[in-house]
Amino acid sequence: MAVDLAKYNIRVNTVAPTFVVTPMTKKFLKNQKFRKETLNNIPLGRFAEMSEIASTVFFF
Repeated sequence: MAVDLAKYNIRVNTVAPTFVVTPMTKKFLKNQKFRKETLNNIPLGRFAEMSEIASTVFFF
């Protein structure tokens, strides 16, 4: 979207986290193979928490 709208001088702010731990995604974390493979693809080596995402996108 940012690339498409840049020609109109429109800025797009995006938050695109990797896997976020939520009540809905916790069931996936029980699968050790999924957990290991997913963590191997996350540079920080950990899953994001909902509060981290909320703090990032919260505007006054």
